[in-house]
Amino acid sequence: MTISFHRSYIMARQGKQVQVIFENIESEYHETLPEDIMSICENFAESLSKERLTKLLELLYEFIMLELAKRENKDAEDYFDKSQYRLKDCLTAFDDLNGLNVDVHDIPTSVLSIHSLHMWIVVSKSLESRGLENNYETEI
Repeated sequence: MTISFHRSYIMARQGKQVQVIFENIESEYHETLPEDIMSICENFAESLSKERLTKLLELLYEFIMLELAKRENKDAEDYFDKSQYRLKDCLTAFDDLNGLNVDVHDIPTSVLSIHSLHMWIVVSKSLESRGLENNYETEI
């Protein structure tokens, strides 16, 4: 997943659209965020330390690639639509299963799983603005 992560990070730095960066994720996750949710995401990211931003960026990416990229049959009896669940709850469950130990307790409750892709972009931009691009800068 490292090459994929670096590729996505570089694309985000280049200003590529979320649809391009996460082309394998269902289109409902690509929808533009309402301004109030975007503002909440940006304010939250700005409040985090560099270390937490880095860990959150990695956790979000793993969640996106390992959970949201799964193609599920929406007509199946056991289909579970996680898009409308709070992102912090989804990440907490994902983190518990994977033992990554990332603190997500203060992710705003208004940010839903469907906002995951945009939250990843916001977090990556916040890291870039703090001069941390050298953490993920390696060109492919």
